[in-house]
Amino acid sequence: MSKSGSDPSLRKILNLKDLSGGKPPIPTGGIDHPSLPVFLLCFFITAISLEFFAELAESVDLIGRPFETLLNLLSLLIWGAAGIYVGLAIKEKPALRFALVAGSCLFVFSQVGSVLEDLIRFSGVAIPPATALAINIFEKGSRALGWGIFFIGLYLMVIELNHARNLLSFETEELRKEILRRRQTEAELRNKEDIYRQAIAQAEAVPYQRDYLTNSYTFLGEGIEKLTGYPSKEITPQTWEMEIVQETILDPEHEGRPIQEVLEDIRSGKINRWRDDCRIRTKQGETRWCTDSSIQILGEDGKPVGSVGILQDITEKKLAEEELKQRIEFERLVITISAEFLQVTSEQIDERIFNALRSVGEFAKVDRCFLYRFEEEG
Repeated sequence: MSKSGSDPSLRKILNLKDLSGGKPPIPTGGIDHPSLPVFLLCFFITAISLEFFAELAESVDLIGRPFETLLNLLSLLIWGAAGIYVGLAIKEKPALRFALVAGSCLFVFSQVGSVLEDLIRFSGVAIPPATALAINIFEKGSRALGWGIFFIGLYLMVIELNHARNLLSFETEELRKEILRRRQTEAELRNKEDIYRQAIAQAEAVPYQRDYLTNSYTFLGEGIEKLTGYPSKEITPQTWEMEIVQETILDPEHEGRPIQEVLEDIRSGKINRWRDDCRIRTKQGETRWCTDSSIQILGEDGKPVGSVGILQDITEKKLAEEELKQRIEFERLVITISAEFLQVTSEQIDERIFNALRSVGEFAKVDRCFLYRFEEEG
């Protein structure tokens, strides 16, 4: 857990695609208004009904010409409104829009002819047969052509809606597959996380995550209490650095460099990995050793914003290393002293004994030594 000042905040470094929130948009094949098919169906039924009643009124003359004219005017308004509505509701589909709007316009023309013919008949004005024939041809032709073009538009709309349905089915299937892949990935991640947790627990290691901006631990394993005697909630970076850690030994790569210089390289992003051995004092006053290995979390600007690492108790390893080191030094001392007494004269014996005692005292870390000579009485 390397020392650090305040740095930029820890940002989110993993960005997963969110599949849980919201619903996918429903494609309509360029038809912006989803109620357009229902409107056209109602419009179609209404228009046919008006045409039927108008023809019925004309053929049997039950309620007179004025009512037939009124029906034709209503039909004219409906066809005009349909053309405007279709033109506004359909976008990015010029063929479909043209067919429906053109059909509506032709129906409007035919209804204009019907209304004009009704008004002429109702007023009693005599018109030439050729003019009446032209009006009748214009009315019937426009109506026939309008029905044809309008049915083409309906056919195109059915194709578009079918395409939209297929597209929606495809996207729904892709979404379902993506959700299944997401669930499978999450299950694999949970499985790996369990394996890592078991491995860390078996090694009696303590994982942690540190935020440089708040200078706090966002996560600290519960095993820290076994290592230091302090509960995780009582440990802060300041507590760790000022009270718990008594000595820091850098890894061989940075051995001999000032710790502050190495920390500056870490904060600037020059060094991405940190490793050291720490001699710590537990809450009970015991001395223990642990190794700290961490990697820096980089922000969007490439500068470290935090670190993720692991602490591991190496007290037994350090004691074994120290014991082995002392044994090797002791064996070397014995060999050196023995060599000093291989060839020695009576004049050199006191000096060699003094040197041997001094070497033993340095090895045993004692600062004084006394020699005694015992003589039997008498």
